[in-house]
Amino acid sequence: MIVADNDTAPVPSDTFGKIELDYINPLVPGIVHPGPGHTARIEEETVEGSASS
Repeated sequence: MIVADNDTAPVPSDTFGKIELDYINPLVPGIVHPGPGHTARIEEETVEGSASS
C-alpha cells in the first residue's frame, strides 16, 4: 500500500519508508505508470452511484 503525505511520520520508525518526489523524479520507484488510457482524475470518480460535482 502506498500512502502519500506532505509530512513525515510523527515518530521515527523503521516501519515507514520515505520517498522524495520532485520534478525530475515524479514517480514511485518500481511502480510503472499505467499510461494515459488507464488513469482517472479524482473529479471523475463517483460517490454512491452519482457523479461528483
